[in-house]
Amino acid sequence: MPQYEYKIIKIPSNQQQFYLTYLPYFGWQVQNIQQNVDKVVNRSMGFSNSTNTGSMFAQSFYHPHTNTMNTYGSTYNHGWGSQINTEITDIKTSLTVTFFRDINIPDRNFLIDAEKKFNAAAKPYLARVEKENKWGDDNWPERREVNKFASEGMTLIKNNQHSVPPQIKASPAQPKPATSDQPAAPPPVPAEPPSAVILGMEITQNVYQSGEPGMQILVHFNINNRKGIQCRMSAYFYDANRNPLKDVNRRFKTVDGNVSVGSTFTPGFDKCWYNHYILYMPYSELDRPDGSYNLGFDARIYDEITKTFLAATPYATFHFTKEGQEMRGENLSTPVIPNANTSTLKPALPKNKKTKTAPEAQPATVVKPPTTQQYVALFRKNFGWEVLTEDRKVFLEGVALFHKGKYEQVQEFCEKAIDINPREPIYWTFARPFRGKEQIDEETEFLKKGLEYNPGDASILYNLGNCYILKSDLAQAQAIADQIDQTSAGGKINYLLLSAQIAEARQDYKTAIQFYDRGREFQDPETRKAMEYHRERCRKLMKEQNKPGK
Repeated sequence: MPQYEYKIIKIPSNQQQFYLTYLPYFGWQVQNIQQNVDKVVNRSMGFSNSTNTGSMFAQSFYHPHTNTMNTYGSTYNHGWGSQINTEITDIKTSLTVTFFRDINIPDRNFLIDAEKKFNAAAKPYLARVEKENKWGDDNWPERREVNKFASEGMTLIKNNQHSVPPQIKASPAQPKPATSDQPAAPPPVPAEPPSAVILGMEITQNVYQSGEPGMQILVHFNINNRKGIQCRMSAYFYDANRNPLKDVNRRFKTVDGNVSVGSTFTPGFDKCWYNHYILYMPYSELDRPDGSYNLGFDARIYDEITKTFLAATPYATFHFTKEGQEMRGENLSTPVIPNANTSTLKPALPKNKKTKTAPEAQPATVVKPPTTQQYVALFRKNFGWEVLTEDRKVFLEGVALFHKGKYEQVQEFCEKAIDINPREPIYWTFARPFRGKEQIDEETEFLKKGLEYNPGDASILYNLGNCYILKSDLAQAQAIADQIDQTSAGGKINYLLLSAQIAEARQDYKTAIQFYDRGREFQDPETRKAMEYHRERCRKLMKEQNKPGK
């Protein structure tokens, strides 16, 4: 089993992106991130108390009589009052981030030296960032120093990318003992049968190792009665129908050619606990062509002596997307570890005995719609808005209202965002659905104004073309479609959709279907699904059109 070293750093929350970007250049990968509340300051607290005493004396004369009257009296008042107000006025938080790295990583000493120089350069850079409240650019000498030493670490990592990942390297041959010419006797097999229990599993997607993205599988388990005997932990990968993925490049595979990753370990005691057994699967070794997939896996403990699986994790699913060299994963289900007493598996049957078992019934997956907060976060992620400027904040308020169905209020926030920053095309196009046909002339002028700030933008041109379709000016709409096709980078989908809608307006459904058919050229599953829907809709319209009597 490979050995790992760990680094734990405590940083302000706003430095998370900085360290998660740069430390992988020195071989470090994230294991855990935890947010801490370091300080809560309470203010506004008061108390009051009051006491008073008094006395009086009075003498009255009645003229012209000679008698008098004296009056005596005293008063004593004691009063008190208190007021306590408590208000949280300041909360300070930080992040504790745990990193891990293979202790046998190539060029480790050189990486340590480069990282020391990087850490020294990071201090003045982060100090300036805090002072000026911005991350700066390459004109900053402090940032150039940071990038210089980060590049040094990245070069060391890249020079070793051809190396086999550490967890699947073959174990080096053990030298024979110098005291004997006889081979060492194998360890005795315990009389008690082996057993193992899976205690937990953690899955982290988009982890980089040696500059390559992949998924980290962290398994917690115990194993009994296997002291000195080699065992194996392996993960097996499947498609959406639970069929094993087939290996292509003959690297990460089982003996029968299915995609797998694993490593061996030898317990040192009769009862052993493994709290962080790590498997790392590079996305490239899933051997999938470009596209979007729902995949799954389980991890199992295998005993080399009895040739049986001792325990297995629950089945986990994840979404995998590949587009050229860009690969990403996203967990779809979080495995729930059953009762530890029932997690062990029965011994496998001998290979010469075949039996068929019914597939295990899987619970129905209930997909909950995203909350407004999740919807806004996804919208922001899709557009890469890591920094929230004032115009983006205003616009996202409109996005939240859109998700809540308050459509009549969305346009106001779009136009406020445009007033702040008119050079963001999405502000112009997102306002489009909230203007009715009776306002089509106003909408046309609105989008033309948007093109003045964003010349040639495919999304604004597409909406403008729709305006001309609604106005039955198909020649002008076609001219805009041609403009998108000829001049707008990345506007292919807009060109196909607008051209298909123009054909539909002419009731030329055959041509519309031809444009929708080209949706198969796109890898995005949502785009392909939408084009398929419109294609089928047009086929139905064409059948209605060709019915006798019409």
